[in-house]
Amino acid sequence: MIWILVGTLLGVALGTVSGLLPGIHANTLAGILLSLQVILLPVIGPLALAATMFAALITHTLLTVS
Repeated sequence: MIWILVGTLLGVALGTVSGLLPGIHANTLAGILLSLQVILLPVIGPLALAATMFAALITHTLLTVS
């Protein structure tokens, strides 16, 4: 349960950065997270990685600067 919270907080932080910086798209963020999954899975686990991706993409959508 704690790993879902950790993943969500990490995702909100990443989504905030990508949403406020122009030029960084949600798909770019998803690609970076997927390419780093070999490193991230042993550290945070699959559930936290899924929560990170989900929270980051939702946060990016809500904070996108036009």
